[in-house]
Amino acid sequence: MNENEDKVSKVNFEIETYEKKIKKLKKNAPFAIIGGILLSLIYPYLPRRYGRKPLIEQMEYFNAVLFMGIIYFIIYAISYFYLIDKYKKEIEALNRRKISLESKIGEYKSGV
Repeated sequence: MNENEDKVSKVNFEIETYEKKIKKLKKNAPFAIIGGILLSLIYPYLPRRYGRKPLIEQMEYFNAVLFMGIIYFIIYAISYFYLIDKYKKEIEALNRRKISLESKIGEYKSGV
């Protein structure tokens, strides 16, 4: 029954990996926010594709910064919460798998 015990240890390792990913996302959130603010301040001056005029030439600087900030933070919030939810669901699935493997191990040991 060593095979199921190996599977349990692999599942535990995967759970720890996903928990580390969640912690890393939460730890890097302030850096992403600072990066978003800097991007919002710089982006209006950058030329866009195919020789289009920069955003600063189409609207006022404050409006361009506000527009870019809102777009960035909406995209960041959606991706942040999507990834955390995805990782938590994966952890739940792994916990269910771990419980079923442990019950198989218990049945084997009690049957022997």
